[in-house]
Amino acid sequence: MSYLLWACCLLFLLSCSSDELSSSVASPQSPRIEEIPTKNLTSSSGTNVASSSSKVDDGIAYGQLLDSRDGKSYRTVQIGEQVWMAENLNYGDSVSTPSLKGNTWCGGGDSLKNDCGIYGRLYTWAAGGELCPEGWRMPSMEDFMTLAKNFGGMAFAGEALKSDAVGWRKLGGSNASGFSALGAGYRHHDGDILEINNKGVFMTSSVGYRKDPMDAGRGSADMDVFVVTDDLVSAEFGRCVYSEGLSIRCIKDDEYGEGRIITEGDDPGEDE
Repeated sequence: MSYLLWACCLLFLLSCSSDELSSSVASPQSPRIEEIPTKNLTSSSGTNVASSSSKVDDGIAYGQLLDSRDGKSYRTVQIGEQVWMAENLNYGDSVSTPSLKGNTWCGGGDSLKNDCGIYGRLYTWAAGGELCPEGWRMPSMEDFMTLAKNFGGMAFAGEALKSDAVGWRKLGGSNASGFSALGAGYRHHDGDILEINNKGVFMTSSVGYRKDPMDAGRGSADMDVFVVTDDLVSAEFGRCVYSEGLSIRCIKDDEYGEGRIITEGDDPGEDE
């Protein structure tokens, strides 16, 4: 196997606090909501919402989720047996949900600090762990791996998952999936929002305390994240500490808590 192929297949282990993921780079001025084409992007702010249960865009059938908590609507998309939100979560009612206070910010940085409708919000684990609307949940690493398998696995899925409309500095992706991932960046624990229009960093439900392999007496509490990057065709898994702000994409739940669609004739109790 050539070095190039080996490199493409390698699942890079990243850290939100590392130089690779935290490097601050200059970003162009983000477009306002009224300037966004709706080809493969819609707004959870209630403006220019173009999706419905019967909306077909570039051969992709989109649905719609109405969040009863605040009346915001989100485009959704079925990919394989999973149903995903096709926009980043933008729930920010800190009165009804006090854990949001001081734990959420608009993705995309200062240019959109008063309008989270394009990039959605960034959340710490304290705010985001239980934030998905009723009937939806935070995806696990396994959910994202299943998503990636539909598009050639982690080594190639980034191209199909990234939006082809806006939200990226250089290349973006084909959005063959309809997932419409955006480069919302992430909020470093020091307060800076980094990697705007360069990385989309998505929270997962996979968390834990990991021991330092070089020192058994040390370790860190962190969460696994799913990352897509502007100029990479691959997708990656990384780790972030709980205090960093990340994007959230909820996955539709079923009564078995696995995010699958149970069709007539299926036996959920059978081993797959």
